Amino acid sequence: MDNKRNGYFESESLKLKEYCKKKIDFLEGKNETPLTSADEMLAYTLVFNIANEKSMNYEVHLLKLYLTLLDDYLRTKVLPALNKLEGQQLLEEMWVRWEMLQKLVTTLRVIFGYLDKHYIARAKMKRLRVLGFQSFFERVFSRLHSRFVLAVLQQIEAERDKVPIKRELVSNSITLLLELEKESEKPVYREYFEDVFIQHTQEYYRRLSQIWIRQKSCSSYLKDAEDCLGFEGKIVKDYLAGNSWNRLRKCVESELLRQHQSALLNMDSGCMVMLCNNQKDDLIRLYNLYRHIEFALGPIVKIFKDHLCSEGAKVLGDPSSTARDSSNITISNADDDSGKLPLGTSSSSSVLNVGFTASVIRLLNLHDRAISFVENCFNHDKAFRDAVKETFEAYCNRSLGSIGSGTDLLACYNDDLLRQGRKSGHCDESIKIKLDKVSQLLTYLNDKDVFAELYRKLLSRRLLDQRKWNEELEKSFLRRLKDQCGTQSVSKMEGMMRDLEREREQEQKFKEWLLRSGHYQRRERRGGVGGRDDRFQKMDIEEEEREKEKEKENVTPSSSSMSSSSSYTSHANNATSSTNGLNTLRDMYEHWPFFQSTVDLVEMVMAKTDPDVSRYYERTLTDQALWGLGENLRKGQKLTHETLLYVIRKNTLLESAAGGSASPHLDEKLRLRAPYVAPLNVLQALCIRALRDYKTKGICAEYRPQNEEVLGLISRDPSEESVEIATKHPFLAATDDCLLITIKGVAAGMQNTG
Repeated sequence: MDNKRNGYFESESLKLKEYCKKKIDFLEGKNETPLTSADEMLAYTLVFNIANEKSMNYEVHLLKLYLTLLDDYLRTKVLPALNKLEGQQLLEEMWVRWEMLQKLVTTLRVIFGYLDKHYIARAKMKRLRVLGFQSFFERVFSRLHSRFVLAVLQQIEAERDKVPIKRELVSNSITLLLELEKESEKPVYREYFEDVFIQHTQEYYRRLSQIWIRQKSCSSYLKDAEDCLGFEGKIVKDYLAGNSWNRLRKCVESELLRQHQSALLNMDSGCMVMLCNNQKDDLIRLYNLYRHIEFALGPIVKIFKDHLCSEGAKVLGDPSSTARDSSNITISNADDDSGKLPLGTSSSSSVLNVGFTASVIRLLNLHDRAISFVENCFNHDKAFRDAVKETFEAYCNRSLGSIGSGTDLLACYNDDLLRQGRKSGHCDESIKIKLDKVSQLLTYLNDKDVFAELYRKLLSRRLLDQRKWNEELEKSFLRRLKDQCGTQSVSKMEGMMRDLEREREQEQKFKEWLLRSGHYQRRERRGGVGGRDDRFQKMDIEEEEREKEKEKENVTPSSSSMSSSSSYTSHANNATSSTNGLNTLRDMYEHWPFFQSTVDLVEMVMAKTDPDVSRYYERTLTDQALWGLGENLRKGQKLTHETLLYVIRKNTLLESAAGGSASPHLDEKLRLRAPYVAPLNVLQALCIRALRDYKTKGICAEYRPQNEEVLGLISRDPSEESVEIATKHPFLAATDDCLLITIKGVAAGMQNTG
C-alpha cells in the first residue's frame, strides 16, 4: 500500500519537475517555447490534486519538492556561472541571475499557489516566495557577498575619481541588495553592504583630506569639500537607500571637516582673512558645512567675535589716548544745570565732528557689517547674534575717560543728525537711515535711561534755540526711543513737543484774536489789499531782532520762553503801561487759556508769600542801611498782589468766583502748614545769626551738656574738625544741626515753591 502511494507521488512529482524544467530552460535560453498560462494551470491542478489526496498527507512532500527544485537550480545553474567571475562581470551576471530567479520564484509560486494559500497559512510558516529568496541568500549570496560588495565599492570609488563607469550597473547591484533584504527578510543591505561602504568611504576621504590640507587654500578646500558632500548626496539619491545619508554625511564631514577644522580656520587664507576681505560666498560655504557638525561652530564664532573686537579697537582706538586728545571737550551731566553745553550743541559740534563723528560713523558701519554677516552669511544663527551683542555692548558702554562713554557720543551724534534735518527743512532719507542705525545701537546700551535724559536735554535745546525744527524726524526717532526705553522714559519729551505745538496754535489764535478784538486796527493798502497794523509788524520785527541777538551771543533761552510766545510778552508789557492795560489783561485771562494757566501759577506762588517773615529775616540778619530795599520789594509784592486780584476778578487768592476756594486742598494745606513753617523760619534766622556772630565776633553762647548721649548726637560728623568743635563748643555743633533741620523743614513746607 505504501509502495503504491509512493509510486503515485513520484509519478506526479515528475510531471511537476517537467513543468519547472521547461521554465528553467526557457530562462537559460535553451528552449524558445515559454511556459504558457495553460501549462501553469495544469501544474496548479496537479498540485491541487496531490494536496487533496485523502489516502495520505502529501503537503509536506510538496513543500520539500518546491525547495528541492530551487536548490537544484541554484546549485547547478547559478552558482557555477558566478564562481569564476570578478568585478564588473560579476555584477552584470549577478543581476541577470537575480532577474531570472525572480521570474522562476514567481512561476513556482503560481504552480504551488494552493499549497502556499492553505498549508503554509495553517502551519504559520513563511511564504513560499520568502523561502525561495532565502534559499538564494543561503546558497549564493552568502558565498559571494565579499566579492560582490567589493566590486560595487570599486565602481563607486572610480566614479569619485571621475572615471567613467556603468552607473546603471551600480544601481542594479544595490537594488538587488535592497530587494533581497525585503524578500528574504534578512539584514542584507545594512550588515553586508552599508557598514562596509561607510568604512571604505571613511578611508577614502581620510587619504584625500591629508593631501588637500597640504596643497589647497582654505577657500579651495571648502569648495572641494562642498563638492564631495554634494557628490555623496547624489550617490545616495541615485543608488543607496535614503536612510543611508545621515551616516554617510557624518562620515564625510568627520574626515574632511572636523578633523582639519583648526588647521583650516587658522590658515593664512582662513576665517579671519575671509571676514577682513568680506568674502561672503566663502563664509556662507564655511557656515553651511560646519553647522551640521556638533560643537563645530564654536571656534568660528570665536574668530568672528575676535574680528569684531579688533575692528572696534581700530574705530575707537586706545581709551587713554582718546581722553588725552579730547580734553577740550565738555559733556555736561544730565542733572547738571551749570550751563555747560553737551556735545552736539552749537558750541561743540565742530569739536565733535573733528574728534569723534568719524569714529561714531565707523562704529555704525561696523555694526552694519556685523549684522550683514549674521543675516547673509550665518543664517541669523543665535551664537553669532550673541557675539555681535556682547561685542557692541562692550564698545557702546566703553568709558572714554574725560569724554564720558559711548552713550554720550551716540546722544551727541544723534543730536547732530537731527540738527542737520532741521537745517535741510525736510526729512532727508539718508538722515532717517542714519537715525535707524543709531536706534539699533541703543539696544546695546546699559544706561538707556542716561541716553534718554541726554536726548531730552538736547531736544529741549533744539526746540528752544531754533525757530524751525524737523517735526517728522523728531517724532520718528521718539517712536524708536519708546521701543527701546519704554513709554515712561519718553513721555516728557512727547509732552515737550505737544507743548510747542500748542504754543504755536495758541500764538496764532492770539494774533487772530488781536485782529478781531480791535486792539490792532487793520488798514487797507492801496488797491484794496488788507495789510497788518504797523505796531503788529513792529512786534514781529522786534522778535526777529531778539532771535538774531541770541544767536550772536549764543544765549540759551530760559525754560519759560518755551511756555510763552514773544508776541504775548511784547503786548502784555504794553498793556500794563497803558490806561486800559488792566482791562486788556483781564480779557486775555478770560479768553486765552495759555495765559490763564500762567497767571494761575503766579497766583499759587503769591499765595505762599509772607511779607512778615521776609521782614523778620531782614531785621535779624541785615544791616539797617539795607532795610529800605526790603521795603521796596514788599511794596512791589503788594502791588502785584492787588493787580493780580483785579485781573482774575477775586477778593482773595485761591478763591473761586462763587466765593469758595478754587483749590480747596491747596488752600487748606497752606493754612495748616503756616503755624509750623513760621517757627522754623524764626529758628533758622536765629541759628544763622548765632553762627555769624561766632565767625565774625568770636561770640559763642555757653552750652555744656553733661549727658554723654547728647554729646554723641551733636558730634556725629566723623571728621576731626567736627569732633573738636563739638567737644570745645557744643553750642556751635548743635546750632549747625538745627540750621540744617530748619532748611529741610522749610523746604518741605514750601514744597514746589521752596
